[in-house]
Amino acid sequence: MKMPVARTESAKLQLIISTYKGILDACSLVFTISVYLVPSMIVMQALTRFGIIHHVGTWMSPWMVLFGLPGEASLALLTGYVVSPTAGLSMALALGPSLKQMAILGTMLGICHSAVLEIPVARRAGAPVGVFIGTRLLGSLTTGLVLNLLLV
Repeated sequence: MKMPVARTESAKLQLIISTYKGILDACSLVFTISVYLVPSMIVMQALTRFGIIHHVGTWMSPWMVLFGLPGEASLALLTGYVVSPTAGLSMALALGPSLKQMAILGTMLGICHSAVLEIPVARRAGAPVGVFIGTRLLGSLTTGLVLNLLLV
């Protein structure tokens, strides 16, 4: 039995429209990520060129080794904690991390991120801000330690 022509044309049109919307959404996402990625990588390159990354890395290395991360990743972690996980991971990409390091850093930032933006939200919701941020930070650090021990 043949389907009516109008019905198949309608289905094709729906497919074209949804594909077009998907492409627009993908382009929007790429642009949004680029807004964080490009400036973060520029900052990391500038900090590297001026030797600041080396000094921070040397200073933070004894602490970051607990998470299986290089000392330089402390700037990426701090950026993710304060600004956004996208900015933090973008900075980390400039360091050329291993898959294990990106998994640990990404998980840590997934648990505790964008603290500056979330403080007003927590306040408005009536949550004790210190407990709210402290719990997330402690959870992030604990998870980083455990992942470093578990991942090969």
